[in-house]
Amino acid sequence: WSPAVNSFDSLDSQYTFTEFITVKFPAKLYPQGLVVIENVGPRELVRVRTPSPYNASAWLTLWMGSALPEDPAAPVENFIPICGTPFPVDVLRLEFDCSAFRSFFEVDAIKLIGTHDRAAAYLAPPHIVMYKPDPLTWGIDTFNFTVTDCPGDYLRVTGVSQYNLNVTWVNHPPLASAFPTFPASQTFPVEVLLNGSDVDRSSVPTNLTWLVRHLPRNGQLHLTEGSPALAVNASFPLGTTLLYQFTPSPSDPLDG
Repeated sequence: WSPAVNSFDSLDSQYTFTEFITVKFPAKLYPQGLVVIENVGPRELVRVRTPSPYNASAWLTLWMGSALPEDPAAPVENFIPICGTPFPVDVLRLEFDCSAFRSFFEVDAIKLIGTHDRAAAYLAPPHIVMYKPDPLTWGIDTFNFTVTDCPGDYLRVTGVSQYNLNVTWVNHPPLASAFPTFPASQTFPVEVLLNGSDVDRSSVPTNLTWLVRHLPRNGQLHLTEGSPALAVNASFPLGTTLLYQFTPSPSDPLDG
């Protein structure tokens, strides 16, 4: 073991770290990810490499990161989204930068995640994202995205693709507030505020209209005290307060 940065590697324009371990797995896989469980002094992993099948003396970088100086509670299980390769691998070199840590570190386990089939390694399941338009907006909305099989490598990222969404305006029905109930000992008449909301017109709800669909069985509704009793389908603008007069019939006892 020697100081972390030993030389400059012109092959991939990154530092070469001499603190490393080389791991050989029992089977070759097309890599998709790596799980590293570090016990003492975790988060020192800075690069993952594999031997090049095209050059016996070269190593190809599958992932590159930075060491973190803090020492979180151990053990730490890190998932590394390593780059896909057009060939299966069974040997990995994990390089560490211990310059920020003043003690030794331990790696408890390393798990290579991949597939035996090359096509399956590249055909990942589609990801679904949820889109929610802002209130009171409609028309064409867009967002851009890219796809990569090697996070951080600008040479292995697709061009920008644009997704267009056509947001159609829909007139949602308004919501009416529940009417309060009063005990039988309540002094009448009582005021009842007709309230409600409309998600389509949350900022300008002045066009809401209330309709009386059913009259109370044991009382009457009035706009003001002494005014005529209201009939079915009577309409009122926003913020109308009605008067409810309790007048039960002896032959029709009050039940609510």
